[in-house]
Order: sequence, then C-alpha cells, then structure tokens
Amino acid sequence: MPREGVEGLAVVLGLISLISGGAITQLIGMGIAIGIIVVLTKPEERAWFTR
Repeated sequence: MPREGVEGLAVVLGLISLISGGAITQLIGMGIAIGIIVVLTKPEERAWFTR
C-alpha cells in the first residue's frame, strides 16, 4: 500500500471515530494525517521515495 494510502486510511478512521462520538483529539490526528499526505505528494518527496 502506498504511503498516501496509509495516511488516507488514518483520515477515514479518524472521521468515523469523530462521527461516532470522538473528541477533539481525532481532529488533531486527522490534521496530522492530511498534512503528511500533502507532504508526500510533493514531487521532490515522491522522487526521494522512488529512487
């Protein structure tokens, strides 16, 4: 599974927890996961992982 897929899964699971009564900490975790996805999709980062 690509690295973005793992973080995407973290976002989905965080959203499910938030809907089912999760706390503000779920929002923080989702924010971190989205930030990681953004960083990993930059061309420079993708080139580093595929070298």
